Amino acid sequence: MNSRSATLYFVLFAITLAILFAPVLLRGETFALGDVPDQFLPWRVFTSEEISEGRIPLWNPYTFCGSPFLANMQSAVLYPIDRAVDLFFQPEQGIGIGMILHLFLGGSFLYLLARSFGTSELPSGIAAIGYALGGFHAIHFLGGNLLTITSSIYLPGHLWVVHTLRKRVEAGKGVGLSPLAGILLAVLQVLSGHAQMTFYNALFVGLFFLANLITMKKGRIKFISFLIGSALCAALLAAPQILPTLEYSQHSSRTELLPFLPATEFSFGWEFLPSFFLPEYLGTRADMYTPLRADTYWGDWKNWSAVYIGLLPAFGFLCFFFFLNSPSPHCGEGLGGGVPRKSKCYSSSVPFSWSASSSLSAGTPRSTGTSTTTSPCLENSAPPQNSCRA
Repeated sequence: MNSRSATLYFVLFAITLAILFAPVLLRGETFALGDVPDQFLPWRVFTSEEISEGRIPLWNPYTFCGSPFLANMQSAVLYPIDRAVDLFFQPEQGIGIGMILHLFLGGSFLYLLARSFGTSELPSGIAAIGYALGGFHAIHFLGGNLLTITSSIYLPGHLWVVHTLRKRVEAGKGVGLSPLAGILLAVLQVLSGHAQMTFYNALFVGLFFLANLITMKKGRIKFISFLIGSALCAALLAAPQILPTLEYSQHSSRTELLPFLPATEFSFGWEFLPSFFLPEYLGTRADMYTPLRADTYWGDWKNWSAVYIGLLPAFGFLCFFFFLNSPSPHCGEGLGGGVPRKSKCYSSSVPFSWSASSSLSAGTPRSTGTSTTTSPCLENSAPPQNSCRA
């Protein structure tokens, strides 16, 4: 990997985020929609106050007659990124700063993943920015589901570690820092606070691991050993969160099997499939957070967020099939001229289309309409802690 090109991408991406989230960085505004003022901000303030007093917040005395706090995974008490941000910023501003940091991490992980597949710098950067600022993350800003963002961004990082480890093992090289990176990312994943996204990420990583294992030509035992060892080490390091959460979860009403209708209440219906390509097929609620103050959404309330895939992934997906069998202009010009002229090779456009289409939401952050941006989610002030306590 060209370190100069990678550094340039990271700098440009950081500048892009700084421009998009200038109200957070310059005016101290924060995200105060959905669950943030009612739950996550009071929790963040409570955690910060308790830790500043030298206490680990195991118990929350402000909910009902008191309730477990650290054991509630969504409190993210042990998440080191949040705690580090709180050292330098008040919790109200720390939420916004943390979101910017996580979007940067997510884009950086996707960039590294694309580069590990041999994609050049430009398409890797496009896919990375599209992933970080795409519809999936943008819509969760509107809903105040910030933990979904802080947890989802680790998926490309996990995939990057697995693929890098596979390549090094198969090439007979040392594994380097890949296992340590995998342990660190797995621990951060668990501590980030979103159990559902952690489960989904683990599922995708497992499928990716199996795909790599099947296609490997050698080194399977070593590959398996390092990944299992890394997973066990991560589980041990994250045990202070995993064990209390497992015990606490036994008291949840969801431990019993749900009837079919409640279990499928939030399932995605067939009638909403056009929203993959038509962001305003069902109208939009994005303008509620602009001066227009308009709500034109007419579909089922559970699907108001839509699933707009974006223009770049759709274009990249089509390009993948269009350029799949086209000859590369550099065919036969391998390193040192070692590739025969008559060798079959593919167009250099394939990595671009693959990386763009594989980016979950590459494109613009407009999942609910043309006015959907992250800026309308900002408010000049957030409610004080006492006004949010139950």
